[in-house]
Amino acid sequence: KLLHAQGIRYIQFVDDTFNVPQGRFQDLLRMMIRNNFGFKWNSYFKCQYADEETVRLMKESGCQFVFLGIESGSQVILDNMNKKNNVDIYRKCIALFNKYDIMTMCSIIVGFPGETEETFRETFSFIEETHPSFYQQRLWWYDHTAPVHNDRERFSISGDGYYWEHATMNSNKAHELADEMFLNIRNCIHITEYSLPFFLLGRGLSKEKAKEYLRNYMYINREQYLQPEQESNNGFIDTLIRAAVNETELAET
Repeated sequence: KLLHAQGIRYIQFVDDTFNVPQGRFQDLLRMMIRNNFGFKWNSYFKCQYADEETVRLMKESGCQFVFLGIESGSQVILDNMNKKNNVDIYRKCIALFNKYDIMTMCSIIVGFPGETEETFRETFSFIEETHPSFYQQRLWWYDHTAPVHNDRERFSISGDGYYWEHATMNSNKAHELADEMFLNIRNCIHITEYSLPFFLLGRGLSKEKAKEYLRNYMYINREQYLQPEQESNNGFIDTLIRAAVNETELAET
């Protein structure tokens, strides 16, 4: 109520277990609906706790966007990560958010120990088939303090940071595959920083405007990647500028 009284209109919840436990989360959503605070919000979300009632309450309470730590569309890799989740749950979760018009951002890691071209293709297909709003792919970072380091003999891991090799892939190959994803995914918008949708929505852009802005930003990045020496001349920059919200729209939001 204090935030509402101070004119806050957009909130980002940064707790990565915000929707756990599910009962407490639903009670919080009902409280937000009952008080009709009027602000929009986004948060991190754990897919194993998604059901239709929860997502419906999220929509009714003003949720516009969720961050999903998917990491991979391959069950083999999810098991290697000890994610304690499965691909079917991820599919159902994204489908629910799409149904209720809540935008989704999927985090993807390329090259985790056990990754092969086949498991990468599973992730590629997962993104294309499930149609999340946005995705960001990152190379696996070999951190010697991470739990997977204890399995270095099992996976034949060597190296450090972004320079590594394991039994089924090395960092150079993972980099090639990550680039392939960036250049060829068609049914989802690639973003360079996961916080970009948070920022644009918080500044007052509608979901449609934010998606238009970031889609054209992706096109510009692709063009510059493929032709780094040539200046963009296909209108994407003008379109990107037009997609940005003007002061009048911000005032009305």
